[in-house]
Amino acid sequence: MPYSRRRTGVPAVRLACVAAGTMLAVAVAESTGTEPAIRPAAQTAVLPEVTPVAAQRLCSTLESYLTKWLAEDTRSAMSSVETVVEEWALADLGANGAVLRDLSVIDTATTRACPHVHAAAVTALRLPNLASAIQRIPPAARPDRP
Repeated sequence: MPYSRRRTGVPAVRLACVAAGTMLAVAVAESTGTEPAIRPAAQTAVLPEVTPVAAQRLCSTLESYLTKWLAEDTRSAMSSVETVVEEWALADLGANGAVLRDLSVIDTATTRACPHVHAAAVTALRLPNLASAIQRIPPAARPDRP
């Protein structure tokens, strides 16, 4: 289907999409030919981040699980950490993007917001950091996954 231009003097349409943490903008402008002139706009890296409020929410959730993790075996506790982090990240777009980009953001955020909870969590899990809890469980061996 060919592109049809409307000559109404309407300003150029701006389309934006977010792909892999990078904002990419394209401006479609009128052209003298039959096809639109497409100019890529300047690319600006927009990296997702964990806000202090989101980090504090994660800290509160982790703190509520500490006693349970101390009583559980390491594998079950790690699976629980994964579930907690998934639910927390899905509730916040910035946190979700940051976690998808780099799992260590979980440790960075909790170390800044609640170092005592972070230390207690890694002690309960018997791991060097929280990101290890997610990385060490192969998908097929996760008890809470089909």
